[in-house]
Amino acid sequence: MSVKKGERRLMVLDWVREVGAHCTAFGVPHFFKLYYKNDQGLPREDGVLDGQVRQAWPQSPHLAEKLTG
Repeated sequence: MSVKKGERRLMVLDWVREVGAHCTAFGVPHFFKLYYKNDQGLPREDGVLDGQVRQAWPQSPHLAEKLTG
């Protein structure tokens, strides 16, 4: 579903940072997809926040078994 310009909710980026810190602390991958810089602009979809790409994927146990087994 697409949201019209002027109706987009802005993301609180400090919340994203906090979620990322919790994920790191517990060893859980953090995948950050996108956000809008303002309610008139295009989405930023590269997963970059504070100069870092934050798009970690969980590793499949089946893949890990194939690689080590």
